[in-house]
This record gives sequence, structure tokens and C-alpha cells, in this order.
Amino acid sequence: MSYSRILKWISGIFELVLAIPIVGGAIVIGTGYSALGFMLILHAVTLILSLRNQEAIYGSVWGILTSLLAWIPIIGWVLHLIAAILLMISGSKKNKTLSLSAKPTLTTPNTPDSTDLFCCREYFLL
Repeated sequence: MSYSRILKWISGIFELVLAIPIVGGAIVIGTGYSALGFMLILHAVTLILSLRNQEAIYGSVWGILTSLLAWIPIIGWVLHLIAAILLMISGSKKNKTLSLSAKPTLTTPNTPDSTDLFCCREYFLL
């Protein structure tokens, strides 16, 4: 398990705790809103590690958005809950390595060489 997946689970659990209506509000207000700053840094680190490992980043991006907008009472609760769900989903997925060097190919029927773009130009000219 990569560090980014571990951090997704940790930040997902933290977000879930902050999504508990009275408890989360007490933590955020009791820390003088510095809990949101800590979560912003945690999500940024998770985002950087996820980008480096070519993993899904939607949970971390949503977490950053949540950290910036969670000071709004009802909206903060909803955002924390959504962030927790997204982080745990992305943390549970296996690492799918994306190859950026792969050559895209066209797969059109009845063409002698489907990787040649010039033989298939009539399909693009509609």
C-alpha cells in the first residue's frame, strides 16, 4: 500500500470525525479553526503524493475544497461527509498506473492499418 493511499484513509477518517455534527463543530471551533488548516495541509500532501504515484486525486481535491469552505456551518458538515466518502473510496482502489507514453491508436473496422490517421480521415470528416 502506497503512502498516498494510507494518507487517503487517514484523512478520510479525520474528515468523517469532522462530519459528526456536534463533535466536528466543537473540534473546529475549539481549535480556533486551525483543524481546517491542518486538514488543508494534509490534503495538499496527499494530493502531491497521489499525483506522484499517478493515483486518483478527486478525494484530495474535494478535501482541499472542504477545508476552504467548511467554516460555513451546514455546508461544512455536508462537505466533510462527501470528502470522507470520496477519500475512502479512492483510498480503497488499487493503484492503476497510467502510462503517459502510450501511443493512442484508432480502432475502426475495415481499415488496413488502424494506427495510421491518414487512412481513417473520412471518419473524422462528417
